[in-house]
Amino acid sequence: MSLVTGDWLTLELDLRNPKPLARLRILAVWISRSSQRRKQWKRICTLMNLATKYIEYDVDTRWNSTFRMLEDALNAQPQVDEK
Repeated sequence: MSLVTGDWLTLELDLRNPKPLARLRILAVWISRSSQRRKQWKRICTLMNLATKYIEYDVDTRWNSTFRMLEDALNAQPQVDEK
């Protein structure tokens, strides 16, 4: 494992106390990886009369993907807060 990868894993994926951006990445992946969670997301959005757009996961090769993920998360705050 390279030093860069090791540092990133140490900084970003400490699941006991993840940083806010890491938590958002985990949430985006957690929702998108399960058809049941995607259906639940859409159901909550429909009940709240909100957009059903998922939080887009950021990727290293797109310079603006983190910005787009944060923008999606801010727009989806009511859905995320719904339990």
